[in-house]
Amino acid sequence: MNVNLRFLVLGDERRMEPNLEVALFRLVQEAVQNALKHANASQIIVKVQLLQERVLLIISDDGLGFDQSEKKEGSFGIMGMKERVNMLKGQFTIESAKGKGTKLMFSVPVELKQEV
Repeated sequence: MNVNLRFLVLGDERRMEPNLEVALFRLVQEAVQNALKHANASQIIVKVQLLQERVLLIISDDGLGFDQSEKKEGSFGIMGMKERVNMLKGQFTIESAKGKGTKLMFSVPVELKQEV
């Protein structure tokens, strides 16, 4: 399987709290793994937008897509992502339809480090 994976960073790159960096990495990791494992995607785009007080993550693929109303047994990936985003006090939305690919969007607040 040949997959084109693109990673885009928009905004001023900066370090965040280590726990937040790990959580954001895990969200991207789970989303990309789902696209590779379930979607049969040929292209995956990961976009990170660093805003002053938020981080936006958008992971989109051109894969099979899915019907969000159908519940899959033993499917904990999306549930785990929702729980992680809730712990970060963020928002998580999914756009997907069979044959139309999938787009996952995460918006997470960032507390600015205080300079001493």
